[in-house]
Amino acid sequence: MTLKQYLSKNVKTDEESIAIVEKYINRELVRPQTKWGVPIFIGILMIILPFIIGMALLKVFPAFSAPWCYVINYIVIDVLLLRILLIKVVECYQHYAKEELRRFCMCMPSCSEYAIAVLKKYPLAIAIFKIIFRLTVTCDGEKKIDLP
Repeated sequence: MTLKQYLSKNVKTDEESIAIVEKYINRELVRPQTKWGVPIFIGILMIILPFIIGMALLKVFPAFSAPWCYVINYIVIDVLLLRILLIKVVECYQHYAKEELRRFCMCMPSCSEYAIAVLKKYPLAIAIFKIIFRLTVTCDGEKKIDLP
């Protein structure tokens, strides 16, 4: 079994699924209430928070090596906040993107809804891989059901 077959095992393209997808595609779009300030704030927090925590750790534990303190801090904080940041960015896309662009996806759930579901369900690295695979391989203009 190839990687594409393995990752596409949840894809349904039978006639009944296509009828469900056609009805889904023509539904009223959901536009979540969000603002650009939230992802910008989280992005700034991802830069500043590790620095502040690193400074505090160096004050409390002066024996720590400064570079390691900051590196470990950035990794931990960024991984914790990156999932939230990505979800908020997708929600901003859903809120502000033109209807024509949002309706371009012929899959159920749409690519943006799929991205949010995958980010909530899987570890970050797997979620990002699945999102990239969906956007580049699975979402090819054909009507299908592709559940996360």
